[in-house]
Amino acid sequence: MRHPIWNYQNSGYYFITINTKNREEYFGIIRENTMHLSNIGKIADEELNQTVRLRPYVAIDRYLIMPDHVHMILILDEDAAHRGGVARYAAEVTDGNMRNPYFSSISPKSRSISSIIRSYKSAVAKRCHENGHDDFAWQSRFHDRIIRDEEELYNVRKYVEQNVMRWGMENG
Repeated sequence: MRHPIWNYQNSGYYFITINTKNREEYFGIIRENTMHLSNIGKIADEELNQTVRLRPYVAIDRYLIMPDHVHMILILDEDAAHRGGVARYAAEVTDGNMRNPYFSSISPKSRSISSIIRSYKSAVAKRCHENGHDDFAWQSRFHDRIIRDEEELYNVRKYVEQNVMRWGMENG
């Protein structure tokens, strides 16, 4: 669940975890404390890098693709977002200039964490299905944590960096 009083378009650091459906290990395997990406894992990696290239208001501090999930520290830069030329309220426009308040209210807001993750998940799934991986699917939601200070950022970075080693201890 998102934090009820936080605007997820705000600049800041966010720790994001996205799981595959039923925790299926689509992205590869861990051998000798090293993650070896499958073809689907390579697609997930390429699309994550494409996410940053397409969105000048997004940066990724750290990320790690695990067998059944993706961890990332995503940075939103609100100032960079205001320099972009993309329409901020595209979800509200239907049939010319008519606004549909229902669809606007249920759609993730442009340049929010939800819209970024939705686009990433969609791009990965589309490429997987186009390449014959018809069974690939994501869990319907994702986990997020707003990183509030330098100490928390340090701890999350350490967690991400040590995740492969922990996987071996927990699953091996």
